[in-house]
Amino acid sequence: MSPARAALAALNAGRKGGAGRTSNGGAAAGANRGNPSRASEDAPAGADPEPEPAPPAPAPAAAPRACVYREADGVAPVFTGDWPALAVDLPARGLAQQLAFQSELTEVAGRALHLRVPLRQLADAATTDKLRQVLNEHFGMEVQLHVALGPVGTTAASLAAEAAAARQRAAEQAIAEDPLVRELIEDFGAQILPGSIRPVQ
Repeated sequence: MSPARAALAALNAGRKGGAGRTSNGGAAAGANRGNPSRASEDAPAGADPEPEPAPPAPAPAAAPRACVYREADGVAPVFTGDWPALAVDLPARGLAQQLAFQSELTEVAGRALHLRVPLRQLADAATTDKLRQVLNEHFGMEVQLHVALGPVGTTAASLAAEAAAARQRAAEQAIAEDPLVRELIEDFGAQILPGSIRPVQ
């Protein structure tokens, strides 16, 4: 047989085999309708995979909690100001200072102040009593102090951390934009060591 005839015969054989496979494939597809995993395995290698379901949308951020100021037993709230600012000014020391710094004021009812702290060791009776004595001297009267354990929002400690981070970013930007520093980097391949920049106190 000549090469041309052999090629024609091979082409015809391929067409017949393809028709048979199409028929069998149709039967296989019908058999796999009730078995999605088998149908996925039998899918052509080049087929696009089914898109995965979209992840759930993130929950909206919780609104900032506001402190409640109210009268109690006919007494007006002893304090209605900025607790983080007061915590910085109080002459407390040690754990009593940390209780003031890391606490959130949740309610002032008459002469009773209610705080929330994230650390159990700051909510013990001895530390609470020390801070209460400092508050007595500050307000010039006897106050009650109640401390609960739980998540906190804005505190003197969190505001101080945010301010420190902002000063650090400003210092790093000032160094990066300094003309002399840029010249040393561009002309001599100098590098700024990570962690070597400290803001001026």
